[in-house]
Parts: sequence; C-alpha cells; structure tokens
Amino acid sequence: MRRSGPRLRLVWLLLGVLVGANLALADDPKPWINGWMPADKQARLEQLLPRTDNQQLNDKLHDPRLLLYTEAEIPRAFQEWADNLKGLHSPYYNQSAGGDRFGNANREFPWDGPAGTSKVKGLETFKFILWPTKDDGKPWPVAVYKEGPARRWTFPKGTMIGEVLAMKGPDGRVYTFEMRVRYRDVGFWDVDVYRPFPTSHDLAARIKELRPDWEQNPQLTAAVQHLESDEVMPVETLTDAPQHHVFKQTAGVDNLADLHDDALVSQLLSSTPFRSALADPWRIDKAGHVAFASSTKAKWHIVPPGYNANFVAASNQSCVRCHDTTAKNASSLQSPRDWYGEVRGSDHILSFHPFRPEDVSGTGYGGSVTTLRPAFVNAGLVAYYEDDPQKFPASMYTTLIESEK
Repeated sequence: MRRSGPRLRLVWLLLGVLVGANLALADDPKPWINGWMPADKQARLEQLLPRTDNQQLNDKLHDPRLLLYTEAEIPRAFQEWADNLKGLHSPYYNQSAGGDRFGNANREFPWDGPAGTSKVKGLETFKFILWPTKDDGKPWPVAVYKEGPARRWTFPKGTMIGEVLAMKGPDGRVYTFEMRVRYRDVGFWDVDVYRPFPTSHDLAARIKELRPDWEQNPQLTAAVQHLESDEVMPVETLTDAPQHHVFKQTAGVDNLADLHDDALVSQLLSSTPFRSALADPWRIDKAGHVAFASSTKAKWHIVPPGYNANFVAASNQSCVRCHDTTAKNASSLQSPRDWYGEVRGSDHILSFHPFRPEDVSGTGYGGSVTTLRPAFVNAGLVAYYEDDPQKFPASMYTTLIESEK
C-alpha cells in the first residue's frame, strides 16, 4: 500500500475545510423571505438602523432574519364589519363619500403616524420585526384566529417590533433621530426608546466634546447654557378631538434654538451611539414641568421642526393609550361621526397585518380576510390557530392584559 503523500493530505485537508465551512453556513440564520424588498432599498434602510450602546440589541438589528417593512410591503389596512361593505379596506379610500374628512380613524391623530410626528413634514419611517425562534431554528408564528367574521392575531413571546424615525439633512443625507422598540412579554409589551441624546445635559456634553472651543461661539454658548439650565419652560396641552378620549397630555415645551452649524448637527446625529431614554425625561425645569423629548423650530436640529414627542413619555403606560385601540371600532371612540371600520392592527400593534396586499380594497368594497399572505405562511411566520391549537402553547401566546405593568 502506498503511503499518502503531501499532495493527497493537502486535498483531504481542503475537503475538511470546505465541509466544515458548509456545516457552519448551514447553521447561519437565513432571511425569512428572500426578495422581500428590492436589494437597494433593503441596504439603504439597513444603513438607517442606528448603532446603540446595547450590544444585544445591535446583534438583533443585524440579524439577517430581521424583517424591514414600509407601507409598500405591508400596506395600511383596517377591517369593517358593521357596514354593508364588509371586509378589508385601505384607509386612503374615503367610504363616507366626502361626508367625513377621511371616513375612518386611521389617518387622524393619534393614529395617523408615529407618536409625535403628526406635524412633521418630510418624515421618513420604517418598521421592523424579529420573530423568536424554536429550538430547531424555525420561527414561532403569529397566531391568527377568528373573532366572528373578523380576523385577529397575537404575537409570540419574544417578538421584537420597532420603528425608525429619520429626516433629511441639508446635505441631502437621511439621518435617524429616534428608534422605538417593543418586546412581547407574557401579557404585555415592554417598550424602549433610543435617542442619541436622552436628556438635555447629554446634548450639552456632546456639543462640548465635538466643539472644544464652544465658548468662543455665541450660538453654542447660548445653547449649552440653555441645555444645562433649569429655566421654566412654557407648558402646553396636546389632545385629540374632544370625544376620542384617547390622548390628552400636558407637558413642557423645550424648543431648541438654531445652532447655526449644520455640520455639527449632522455630526451629533451620525457619530453618537443611541441610548435608552426610559430612565430620565429630556428636561425637568425648576417649576417641575416635564418635557419628555426636545422640540425645535429650527430647520436642522437633532429633531425635525414640528416634532412634539415632548408630550409622549417613554413608558409602557404612555404608549398603551393609543396602542390599546387596535381592532376597536372607530364609532366607539367618537360618535356621531361618519367613520367606518376599526382602528387598524391587532394585539396593540398597528403597522402589521397578515393579509395579502392585493386583498386590501381601495374601492370601498371589502377585500378578503380569509387568505393569509403566502410568503408569511410559507416561511412559518403566521399560522391559523384553529388549524392546530397544540402548536400555540400558552407559555408563548397569551391574551394581552389591558393594564400593562
């Protein structure tokens, strides 16, 4: 028998490396849905996901199974079951035939967009969702169930859902200024909000760091002095229409003055790791007034002009005010009103639904809710509860508790 020479041993070594590489690749997570959105759009949105000081969150944001979506991928839709035109509808079609401004609640404050952005022009926003996985690496699906003629759904424990808020700078680039994240737990959603500057003192410290000669600049000197002071802020109240009884909040308003340094603002937003804003509000003045976020009238600052999240505390209790209206009939929120259908969404999440885009009716005639989106079904991301209830253990799927912790 001939002995193996160096060349044969090299071949076996290379084969071993290739086999090992293939095994490693087999264990790598894969996107749930290939071709979900155009590759250039996917890459651009991924660039807008901020870097945070939470490495575990950063890992999740870079998981290839993180599903990014806009209204192009999951078009806004609501269900209607009290009228003759029953089914799935687009909020952009006015069923009231002009008798009401929108004909449904989904385009009116506080359901028209992310909290605090109703008056913001040029806002760019997108959502993301990461499903929890089983031991075999497959996702725990969203459980879709029947409630009369309607379809409802609940997310499995461990689901992460979030949204990114971004704005275009004077240099033409898009900058993220906030990211909101929700985590499905047993009976409630835990929330978190990430910003580059959770408090006014954080912004003052970063300005000093990036502009060591800040005291030589009148605008920066005034800005830092303002941010570090406890001067009394003006107080305002933000509320929805009188009969909604959904949102009403009194808070301080801290309008940031123009820094007259566009490059600095861009650097502030692009070079600062985002941190959780749960611990402290943006500012508390000496009179005890609270602003939960900053505001501005400047064209270019760390938040866009018109942003009024100063009225929205970063907490479970604050967020639930609007999110617990999902799947509620709008007429129960304000009557009499020529409103049709429900507030979109289910399980306290407004932006997601499991239906096919082609079933979202834009004509007034209801679209079907009997067929789930094939891409979701094939990837195991959604499933009918009634088909096999044993696949939905109570430890992973619980009824959402109205009074969140």
